[in-house]
Amino acid sequence: METTDTKTHLLDVAERLFAEQGIDATSLRRITSQADVNLAAVHYHFGSKEGLIQAIFARRLDPLNADRLRRLNASETAAGDTPPPVEELVEAFIAPALKRLRKRESKHFMKLMGRIYSDPSEMHEVIHARFLEVGRRFIAAFGRALPHLPHEELVSRFKFLVGAMVMVLVDPFPRENAPPTLDETHYDLITKETPLNHFVTFLSAGMRAPCSVPASPKTWDEGVPS
Repeated sequence: METTDTKTHLLDVAERLFAEQGIDATSLRRITSQADVNLAAVHYHFGSKEGLIQAIFARRLDPLNADRLRRLNASETAAGDTPPPVEELVEAFIAPALKRLRKRESKHFMKLMGRIYSDPSEMHEVIHARFLEVGRRFIAAFGRALPHLPHEELVSRFKFLVGAMVMVLVDPFPRENAPPTLDETHYDLITKETPLNHFVTFLSAGMRAPCSVPASPKTWDEGVPS
């Protein structure tokens, strides 16, 4: 097996096993056995189990976040001295995820993401670190577009936006286990074929909703949560 193929194969196998068994419960020996390579291959390509974990998330999330920032930069440049519309900000954040992570090759990664979001002990800090810059940039952009919202309220709404996006991506209802209230048509709409514009409209309405709490005097370029 070529060096590049070995590295990719290890990433694929580790991603699947981490998704199925959890990160802590999956040993390097289990990964190398499934990948049919020796332990030295992991150390050669990744240095350690931690390096392998970081590489899995870098492979999926770094291009995604780069796409988000590219879209955000383009929207802010086009808007000039005024904030971009809320809908553009929402689309800039969620469209890259829907485009990249709904692909078949991402199914194990999304299962892993679902495991991590449901169990913070499972390397939650890895996700946090990958999204730190993106989160700061988008919260600041939403703050400029929605100056009526106090800081804490804006952060809460952004978390709700992320949660709704993750729910659609992770797909918690396999077709055979879908709740009885979801017929086949509704199942497909919420899990596989949700039109982007419908999702953007829904999330934008939540971000833009009135708030009874007075706005904080701080500027939105300051105090963005880390």
